[in-house]
Amino acid sequence: MINFFYFSLFNLTTILIAQDYTINSGNFYYSPTNLTINVGETIEWYNESGYHDVNGLENSITGVSFNNPQDFYLDPISGPASIGTFTFTVPGTYQYDCSVGSHAAQGMVGTVTVVAANSDSGCTDPLAYNCESSLNGNYVTDIGGIVYDFTCNGSSPAGSESCSDNSLCEGYYDPSALEDDGSCRYYQAPYDDQVIFEVQDNGIGIDWSLFVPPSNSIVESYHIQRCVENCTWLPEFNPAGTSTATEAFDEYAYEEGVEIKYAIAVKYLNNPYWGWAIGASYITPASCPSLGDLNGDGGYNVLDIVGLANCVLANNCPDLPNGCAGDMNGDGGYNVLDIVALANCVLANNCGGRVDDATASSLNIADKLVSIEADGFIGGVQMTISHDDDFSIDMTDRALFADYLTTDNQTRLLVINPETEDLFTYDGQFEIVDIMVANTQYEVSVELPLAASFSLSEAYPNPFNPTTTMTLTMPISGDVNVEVYNVLGQVVATLASGYMDASTYTLSWDASEVSSGLYFVKATAEGFTKTQKLMLLK
Repeated sequence: MINFFYFSLFNLTTILIAQDYTINSGNFYYSPTNLTINVGETIEWYNESGYHDVNGLENSITGVSFNNPQDFYLDPISGPASIGTFTFTVPGTYQYDCSVGSHAAQGMVGTVTVVAANSDSGCTDPLAYNCESSLNGNYVTDIGGIVYDFTCNGSSPAGSESCSDNSLCEGYYDPSALEDDGSCRYYQAPYDDQVIFEVQDNGIGIDWSLFVPPSNSIVESYHIQRCVENCTWLPEFNPAGTSTATEAFDEYAYEEGVEIKYAIAVKYLNNPYWGWAIGASYITPASCPSLGDLNGDGGYNVLDIVGLANCVLANNCPDLPNGCAGDMNGDGGYNVLDIVALANCVLANNCGGRVDDATASSLNIADKLVSIEADGFIGGVQMTISHDDDFSIDMTDRALFADYLTTDNQTRLLVINPETEDLFTYDGQFEIVDIMVANTQYEVSVELPLAASFSLSEAYPNPFNPTTTMTLTMPISGDVNVEVYNVLGQVVATLASGYMDASTYTLSWDASEVSSGLYFVKATAEGFTKTQKLMLLK
């Protein structure tokens, strides 16, 4: 009898608490899913059908605490009946779900946002959902080619709710808010160029590390579906997953030539569930022979090395029928690292590298000869140089492969497995645009000579009267000469001459003693010359 009295008193108390709002529940929903109320207001959850509770303690899918400002829980009950009421006294965002069975995983989740009465707070981040990013002035958003309807109550047909200032959805950008209440919800998701695919024999690698979420957002997890005829969740990235990794490998036996859609969803902290931010990316795996088999003959040999070297020089490997086979290290590019890796496999039948690989190198330019020194084995050198029309080059004949390709005033050259330190001889002047040195597996650091990194900045001002200034950069010590000539080739001023320590120097020319007109400043160092025009106007 006493137990019955207490039970009756409990239910009487529950009934006597006046609710300000009612949330209905059923299989498998809370309606409205999202609700904004003021501090001190009360919500009643009314179960229309089924057996449901209200769980504001921890996420039933992940087992992780909701970390709500206040914990709340209402015991399950069969409907139709009131599950119970709860009065919210602390501002903030509250998440909850139904912990019965798998109801939460089937979408039975909800959010309550509690704000201070007469507060000017709201979502102040323009990158959150907002009317400017919606379609046709309604809460319908296009994310990576997929259109989603995120209406205020989560159930209205697309376009039936407007973006008027008086009916902003919870978590949407509020331009009138003076203080951010932490309620912002976001739609950004990886798609298009932000997603990089790598097709392998046993599946497809997916990398979306280029995707940058809004700076004010908090990403709780990513979720990925592969869609061909039907959609399938990737392990660890299903609705119950909690991974925040930005790459995945799909062990999928794909069919060449068949388009695959990967939908990557982002679960942001305040979004009710992952479906509020999904981007779609597409890939059609194509046929590619085994790595190194550039000519598609079923193996790799010196013919493949030459083919890869030629397409690296021409910068057209991706355009070749079997060009994808040349990306030996899988970095998405084609350069000397891939050539050396292929050469090592062909020559030594060993793709694991050498114990005597070099770790550092230095380039030397002297007596019209370019050579390289290193502390170990050098597998290859790739270089791009710029030069005048009268420049000529003669490649070493002591290498597995040595060749160059000149286009206009720029030459790309390759030397693979050099037998000596000498790379090439030349006649004329040149500048090194870029260089890559590799051992059998990795890129090796290279110290450049003065001729490769010496620089003289453009004069400023130019035209000038009567003084102009330029910056001379000396990365290493050496002999330098900087002189000014008139149009007759006569030296009218010497700005620098002789041995100079490695440093940066400011050179000025005071032209007070010469007449107006065109002049030339010429800087020379070992293997380097630069000339620029100066215009003196008095």
